[in-house]
Amino acid sequence: MIRIYCVFALAGMMFWGCQPSPKGDNQETAATTPTTASVTYPSIALDTLEMLWSKCDYIDFVFYNLNIAVSQNEPNAIKATIQHVAADVPVISNACKPEGRIFFQVGGRNALIGDFFLGQGCYYYIWYKDEGKTPFAANSMTEMGAKFFKDLFEKALPQQQGN
Repeated sequence: MIRIYCVFALAGMMFWGCQPSPKGDNQETAATTPTTASVTYPSIALDTLEMLWSKCDYIDFVFYNLNIAVSQNEPNAIKATIQHVAADVPVISNACKPEGRIFFQVGGRNALIGDFFLGQGCYYYIWYKDEGKTPFAANSMTEMGAKFFKDLFEKALPQQQGN
C-alpha cells in the first residue's frame, strides 16, 4: 500500500514540477535580459527523491542573510518540502545569489545538501556532493516552494526587525 502511495505522490510531484515556475520567464524575456555567464546541471536522480520521500526524517534550512534557521521533523512537512523540487532543470545564472542552504537528513546524517535561490528569475536549488562542496545537479523550484519561502520570509522579517 505504501508503494502505491509513493508512486502517486511522486507522479504528483512530477505533475506539479512541470507547472510553470514562479519566475514567469519565456524565451522572449530571456532574449531581452542582459547576458550573464550561466551553467546547467542535470536534474537530481529520481531515486534520490524517492529515497528522501521514504526515509528523510529531518530537514534544516539555514539562511545566509537572516539570523534564523528553520527545521522540519514532521513527516507531512518533510514530504511537502520534497514536493517543492520541480522536475525541470534551471539555467543557473551568476546574477543569482543563494538565500540559504537546505539539509535533508536520514537518521542524523546528511543525505542531500543544496543551496536554494529565491528572487526574480532565481527559483531553484543547486545540489552538492562532498559535504556541500561540489555542485552536481540542479532543479527548479515549484510555485508551492516559492510560496513556502515567501510565507516564511513574511513571518521572519518582522522578528528580524524587532531584534
